[in-house]
Amino acid sequence: DHWGGKHHLGETSRVLDEIGSMFRSGASFSIYMFHGGTSFGFGSGANCHDAYAPQTTSYDYDAPLDEAGRTTPKFLALREILGAGNPDLPPIPGHHPIIEIPEIQLTESVSLFDTMSTPTRSAMPLSMEALGQQNGCVLYRTQIPPYSKGKLIIDELHDYGQVFINGQRIGTLDRRLKENSLLIDPQDSDDLLTLDILVEAMGRVNYGPNILDRKGITQRVILEDVYTVSLMGWEIFSLPLDEDHLASLNFGSAEVSGPAFHRGTFTLGETGDTFLDMSHWNKGFVWVNGYNLGRFWEVGPQQTLYIPGVWLREGENEIVVFDLESSGRESLQALSEPILDQLLTPETASARAS
Repeated sequence: DHWGGKHHLGETSRVLDEIGSMFRSGASFSIYMFHGGTSFGFGSGANCHDAYAPQTTSYDYDAPLDEAGRTTPKFLALREILGAGNPDLPPIPGHHPIIEIPEIQLTESVSLFDTMSTPTRSAMPLSMEALGQQNGCVLYRTQIPPYSKGKLIIDELHDYGQVFINGQRIGTLDRRLKENSLLIDPQDSDDLLTLDILVEAMGRVNYGPNILDRKGITQRVILEDVYTVSLMGWEIFSLPLDEDHLASLNFGSAEVSGPAFHRGTFTLGETGDTFLDMSHWNKGFVWVNGYNLGRFWEVGPQQTLYIPGVWLREGENEIVVFDLESSGRESLQALSEPILDQLLTPETASARAS
C-alpha cells in the first residue's frame, strides 16, 4: 500500500485457485506476503515509477496472518489445501492477547522549533546525507528581503515540505503530487523575513533508476520575483527524531501549534497487542516506551499503528506523538482491530473536525 492510495486485497478464491494449481503440479512457490508485517521506525520504503509513492507503515495486504500474527479465513483455507492428505497437521498456535485502551491523555508538549540545536551553515542547501543524517526531518532557514513576492521553487524536495515565513505556515509541498513551488506574498514588514522550510524524509526508493534517493532539499531554492535568484546563506538544522533527539526534549504544559511533540502516560493492568488509532491526528510518528511505531498520516489508507504487546508493560507506559500539523488534539485510543482501508475524503475530514 502507498500513502493516499487504495488498500490492496488478494481475493481468497483467486489465491486458492493459483496456489492449488501450483501445489498439484508439484511446483515450488512462496507466498508474499504470508505474514502482514510492520515497517517499524523509519523502515518503510517507496516506489518511484511515474511518481514517488511512499509505502505505509503496515505491510499487511490481506495476508493469511495479520500484523499481530493472528490467523485469517484465508490462512484456514490455505491450510486445508496445503494439508490435504496429511492427517497429522499440528495444532494452530495461539496468538498473543489483544487489548483495547479506551483513552490516552497527552498532557505535555514542546514545539519542534524549540528543539533545534546548533545549525550547519552553508551557502546552498545541503541534503540530509551531506549532514550525516539518515532519517527524520531537516529545517532550512534563510532571510529574504521585505516585500518579497513571487514564486518560491524548491528544486527536488524529498519528500514532504512545510514552508513558513516568520513562523507562520504558508503552504506545503508534496513530492507524491510533484509539487515543487508555491506563491509567497508576505505583508506589512519593513524588516528581513525569516524563511523556514521543514522537510520530512518519507521513505527511500526500493529499486529502479531512482534508487539514489537523497533526502531533504537536494538542489536549489529559487525565488522568481522581478528577477530569478537562487536563495543563499542557509542555516540548516538536523532533526533526526532519534533516541538522542527525543531524550533532549523539554516538555511543558503550555499548548502549542504547528510541528510539535506531545507526551503522555497510560496505565495498564495487563498487556497485549493493540492498534493505536491515529485517525484524528495529521502526520508524524509515535513512540511507545521508546519504541518507534512508524509513520502515521491522515491521508490513509492506514489509520492505526500496531503496538506489539511485548513493548507494553503492566503499570505506567509512556507515549510520545510527533505531529507535523498539531491541531489541539489531546487524546487518543487503541483498538482491538486495525484500520487499513480508510482514505481521507471530504466526508471523513468533516467528521474528524467535529
